[in-house]
Amino acid sequence: MIRDREKEYALTAFNSLKANMYRWTKDLDSHVERSISRVFYDQVFSTGPVKTKWSTVLSQDWEYNVMCDDHYMAPQTVCKFIMDCPFVLEDFNIFSDIFAACRKTIYITKDQNEELKQLTKKEPVVTRDRYKHLGYTIYVNGDPNNVLEKPELEVPSYYTDWENKTHANGFRPIVVDNNSPNLVGCFG
Repeated sequence: MIRDREKEYALTAFNSLKANMYRWTKDLDSHVERSISRVFYDQVFSTGPVKTKWSTVLSQDWEYNVMCDDHYMAPQTVCKFIMDCPFVLEDFNIFSDIFAACRKTIYITKDQNEELKQLTKKEPVVTRDRYKHLGYTIYVNGDPNNVLEKPELEVPSYYTDWENKTHANGFRPIVVDNNSPNLVGCFG
């Protein structure tokens, strides 16, 4: 459940994205795409992270590494999903759940964070598999005896379906006509 403070930021993002839907067209250029997705990103980051207690580094080694919180559901990318799939903007409860998921973080090294950022831009690896793809073990509380059972992250299947379509569309939102004949809406 989203608390009052988080609800205000989520509501600001929700209303801002709804107000900008008319700009999310097949002719979408990168400046419009980035300016809209940054609105969502800013609102997510303004509420602070929700730490999952997961880490790619053992707790005994945290002090020897430059560490950071990785929002594994990348807010800017998630915003593109929201804009591509208008059903999310028809229901504030669905939107709030997605907003809350974007706040969840995994404690990782700064270098790993950079690797993950590059992976997002260059390779067709869906969010749920990014850590596994790079060979990262996810520890609960940095405990070597408490490893996350399955290395796939919990990500809604409809989001993964959308990611696969963006990969097929040259990493662009599916609303953009990138000469891919098989992109039919969010679930087509």
